[in-house]
Amino acid sequence: MDLSKPFRVVLVTSTTDPAIDADAMLERVKLAGTECKRVEAYLATRDASHLVFRPATVPTWYELRPIKARELNALVDDLRAPTGAELWAIVARCLVSIDGVTWAEGDRVTVDAMRGTTVLSEQGMERVAEVAGLGGVRELGDAVLRRAVPPASALAPFASQPG
Repeated sequence: MDLSKPFRVVLVTSTTDPAIDADAMLERVKLAGTECKRVEAYLATRDASHLVFRPATVPTWYELRPIKARELNALVDDLRAPTGAELWAIVARCLVSIDGVTWAEGDRVTVDAMRGTTVLSEQGMERVAEVAGLGGVRELGDAVLRRAVPPASALAPFASQPG
């Protein structure tokens, strides 16, 4: 998994995508030597191999770009407890596309013309909230945040737990 490349997610906690097989997502699987529910494995890794879809259904995929450390530092005060507004801002910066949604004029604004960097405007974010729901926006922001901030265990023995 290349953490520098855009990645795709399906909503499973806030508003479960109708294509998700909810019963199958409760099955027990192994993740890093530990047993957990399939949905927990997906949330921890965002690895699509943990997803199970109902037959003859197509999920809505959300494509997100990774966030740079500088951006994250400017947007989030406490990485362990981001606010709804902070998650909203992350999604505005990092959401690339939603399957089946075509952005209208005014949904995106250019913030860096030289690099071609755009973010979603308030109008664009309202469209995202209509499609994903407010909980979905928070889930998407959390997916970007989790991917950007490795767990302390990934840094050990070079980092210690706070306290």
